[in-house]
Amino acid sequence: DEGDGLTTVRPTLFDGAHAAFGDLLVPAPRLAYSAPELTRQASCDGRADVFSLFVVIYELFAEKIDASTRVLLHGCDSAAAHRANAADRVSNAALDPAVGRALKDAGLAEVTVRGLRADPLSRPEPGAVRNAPCFHSSAVQMLNEVDAVPFREPPQAASVLASLAAMVDGSAGQDDDDRGAAFATNRSLRVAVVPTLLAAAKAHKGALAAHVAPVLLGCAKRLDATDFRARLQPVFDAVLAAPGNEHALRNVLEAAPLILDKADAKWAADTLTEAFCKGLSPKKASGASQDMTALIEVALRRLSEADTVDALVAKASIAGMGGGGDGSTSSKNTKTAAVFADKLVPAIARLALAEELALPLRVLAFKALACALERPSATPERVLDSVVTPCLAKGATTVGGRPALVMCLLGCFDLLATRLPDRIASKVLPALVPVLDDKSLNAKQFELITTKVETLLAKVVQTRRAELGLAASSSSSTTTGVASSAAESSSSSSSSRAAASSFASSPSSVQHKTTTTTKRAPLIAPSPASSSRAAP
Repeated sequence: DEGDGLTTVRPTLFDGAHAAFGDLLVPAPRLAYSAPELTRQASCDGRADVFSLFVVIYELFAEKIDASTRVLLHGCDSAAAHRANAADRVSNAALDPAVGRALKDAGLAEVTVRGLRADPLSRPEPGAVRNAPCFHSSAVQMLNEVDAVPFREPPQAASVLASLAAMVDGSAGQDDDDRGAAFATNRSLRVAVVPTLLAAAKAHKGALAAHVAPVLLGCAKRLDATDFRARLQPVFDAVLAAPGNEHALRNVLEAAPLILDKADAKWAADTLTEAFCKGLSPKKASGASQDMTALIEVALRRLSEADTVDALVAKASIAGMGGGGDGSTSSKNTKTAAVFADKLVPAIARLALAEELALPLRVLAFKALACALERPSATPERVLDSVVTPCLAKGATTVGGRPALVMCLLGCFDLLATRLPDRIASKVLPALVPVLDDKSLNAKQFELITTKVETLLAKVVQTRRAELGLAASSSSSTTTGVASSAAESSSSSSSSRAAASSFASSPSSVQHKTTTTTKRAPLIAPSPASSSRAAP
């Protein structure tokens, strides 16, 4: 109503409802937030609206709502129950000490207690409420500004969202303390902030998505998993659907561990996999080169973290269990592999081979590929054959004199040999041997790769001899030679992993120095007979 319309006397809700439905009101929420006098056989005025206003304010500042107060807020299914108990519930609600402290901090304690009085004549009139100083405080003004964000021009809306982000995550300055009091509780985020974020993410054709993302992530840190799934996932969908959203996408990928911890399994698997694919393959026309580089760096860094990859694969596995099919283990594994292996592994491989990419990004790509290789569910055998092995084979010829890449490549070959022990001769060695011809290798690097090649060859020879039944008839010296090679395999594996880690973390520290090489024993020791034979 406008003007004096707020004080117009009108019949009570009880009069009409009782005549039509008896004592039962359908549906139940018709009595939500309603004043006690609405279900009495008496007239009411604008002070019933005052009561409803302060019930909303109470809900905004109440972190937890007990059972009796919840009925007051969300309604009764009986007019008689509301008529008998509403006044008591109002009194109990107004006396809640936790809510009282929050209201006092916001300067709303006194007027809220008066507005929630059961006797309408003891409440302030609507005009007095409108002019109360508490409704013109900085906190209330901030609430008004937030509520108007979807309807403001983008520059003004972006400014409000930037201030709101600092208030939500607690990094606001001292000048914003009073305004930030409106968002001190998680319930205020649910009631006042999240709906605005959803509307703002869709406004102006998604132009505000990048400014909504920091506020959204601040809410994600504070709200629990239930609120995240019910309230925040739709906002994330709107933010990620906005065109030209590199900044928002980067913020979302940066927060991937937090999202994986709280999100629904299927939503997390589908949404984050798609987000990582976009992060690994940004459109050149959609942003500056610096923005694209930063986006790729965040995506690769997260995908090289074991915890993030494990959580993403686990979410995909859980989602697969709830999917269609017969529910067999093979069906679940297929679903899990399809989410990560068919989309993300090829994108990582492309970046590892992109010679135009900066060296640190290529190193990150090989680290992400190694992280995937360590997880069979993320890289099933078909992906090893169709994606990983061709990538490493091509990578062996395109290292371009950069030792850091050589060492990362060596670590990936080591993992591939572990995954494909029966195809070392046909797949791994033919791809690895060309690295020996790279003239940019220093002596130490050359020795590491040579040791790895000889170790893998020793494994092939040992396996083949066992298959042919030659192991038992071999001489003791031959057996000793193979055992020595096996020991060297373990040692070189540890050395190559340590070297790869060292070069990946500090590529600039590579020293092109000639080192003294240690003379190694021959791969296969000669038999005693051949060694005692005189030289011609």
